[in-house]
Amino acid sequence: MTGGDHADAAVEAAVRALRARLESASAVMSTAILAQWPSVAGVTVRLVAQAYGGDHAEISWRFPEGARHDSAHDNGAQPAAKDGGPGIPLMVASPATWMSLLDGQANLMNEVLLGRLRCVNPNDSHRARSDELHAVGALLGLASVPVQPLTL
Repeated sequence: MTGGDHADAAVEAAVRALRARLESASAVMSTAILAQWPSVAGVTVRLVAQAYGGDHAEISWRFPEGARHDSAHDNGAQPAAKDGGPGIPLMVASPATWMSLLDGQANLMNEVLLGRLRCVNPNDSHRARSDELHAVGALLGLASVPVQPLTL
């Protein structure tokens, strides 16, 4: 294993920061996200902090069901399932990338385009900008929820 305790500490710090940000999201934000991206209702996403040597940790987040907005029961940061399950969108970045995003020093889409944030969505593999990516970005405070849809 490359990186040792330093890599483990950075990975764990990034996951703690992600968990704190997710848990601080309000029910109002979840409602706004579901209004903008209804396809994420009931969807679980996995956020992974992975060091260059391979050390990694992850957290999963389940968006509330569309019909219910009880954030105390419907969503929350949880340890990721052991098997990961097929069909669960996955977002992977180094601890430094996650921290830069959370600190506002990096731009979400730039990190995706530069390959520092890798997004795998088995449910929507034909788009780089999936609804899950946008919804997670909004939930983490990395992007705003549009007040109204863009018109072209």
